[in-house]
Amino acid sequence: MEREKPSDNWQLSVEERVYGLSLLWREAEYNFAYWDERPEVDWNARYREFLPIVMAAEDSLVYYTELMRFLAVLRDGHTYVRMPEELKPPYIYKFGTTYAEGRHLLWGKPKSCEVPLLSRIIAVNGMPVEEYVQKYILPYFWHENMEHCFAYSLLGYVISCRESGGVKLETDGGDLILAQECKEEEVYTPWQVHQTIREAKRICDEDYFTVRIFDDNMAYIRVDTFADGELMKALLESIRQCADCKAFLIDVRKNQGGSGHNARALAEVFFEETIPDTPDKSPMNIANYRAYGQYRNLDELDMQNAWEKKIYDVCRHRLYDVDDTEIPVKKSTITFRQPVAVLAGADVASAAESFLTYMKYKNRAVIIGQNSAGTNGQPYMGQLPGGGSFGICTMKCFLLDGTSYNNVGIAPDIYVENRIEDRKAGFDRAMDEAIHYLRETVAKS
Repeated sequence: MEREKPSDNWQLSVEERVYGLSLLWREAEYNFAYWDERPEVDWNARYREFLPIVMAAEDSLVYYTELMRFLAVLRDGHTYVRMPEELKPPYIYKFGTTYAEGRHLLWGKPKSCEVPLLSRIIAVNGMPVEEYVQKYILPYFWHENMEHCFAYSLLGYVISCRESGGVKLETDGGDLILAQECKEEEVYTPWQVHQTIREAKRICDEDYFTVRIFDDNMAYIRVDTFADGELMKALLESIRQCADCKAFLIDVRKNQGGSGHNARALAEVFFEETIPDTPDKSPMNIANYRAYGQYRNLDELDMQNAWEKKIYDVCRHRLYDVDDTEIPVKKSTITFRQPVAVLAGADVASAAESFLTYMKYKNRAVIIGQNSAGTNGQPYMGQLPGGGSFGICTMKCFLLDGTSYNNVGIAPDIYVENRIEDRKAGFDRAMDEAIHYLRETVAKS
């Protein structure tokens, strides 16, 4: 089947394509927060490499995928390119993938397809899936953690951008042919709600948060986003009804961030004192020191000389502004002193990782599950020709003790393996572990 082409309105001129690439190069050069951790990247050389590539792109879709590849070398989740909405509908195939125990698995599929969910993916259009991932996935995506890549069903996204016509997946459950006609047919693996939660007393069930109380008077709080301040107000009001609960289980496994202020607002509920700010850093550029650096051999500068060290730090992108201004925080009128466990995993990103950082302060909560995504920061956002957009990470984020978790994630206190057999059975092992931990903790208190 021949791929439908975008309308003529989306065929960008050569000048527009060059401008878009130049915009990404410029903003990353001056604003990207992690240059000191990417010494292997020759940014100017990469720009020159991609100039003829974007100029020769066959259409706007290819142009945007090349911009994705251009930025992906920076390996940062808050540094990205987003396609115009008009480019997406004809190309996005509705299926999902996941990754567990070193295997690529079918997580979502068209309803008409008889291939079992969670079948192991062996090949994509005749290419071994591992080879396909190396060639068509990782060069376009920021993260090297496979589990996180597939938390976003990235396989489906990149395939849709690169392949014309239908996509053939070879699985151990049979072949699956995906074409544009089936993009509206979608089903995801039913994740069995934990029995304890299903039978719990409902306090509030919204699209993005849930508050329930178990029979043994333990509170369960699911928070899927920190993006909406009004939602956070509603959540905080709901959990007032949990004041007499013996313990709290907070589930942020589907939370990919939002506002750090909202994350902090929830965390403050569990502290009598104000949580300190994280020691985040933003890069500084001082033009005259960059100019001085043009006339000096940076590797021969005296690091004991303050002036020469500053030249070096500016030219090597190692001069940072540490914001020591306290962000005004209105301490919550609610304070819970009960034991807390937090469920985390590969989807947990951005402000949700800030929440984990706060809850780790003085070991206030036990984190249970898998490593978080390892991406946080404040992106500088801009518009690209044709209606797309981009972000450049401008801030390094750290744990309260100054430890970086970029591209690593925040490790749980209790690691629970993501097992295929559990997914097939609808068994939530991390949930079980958290409930067991809290009940034991309460019993000992």
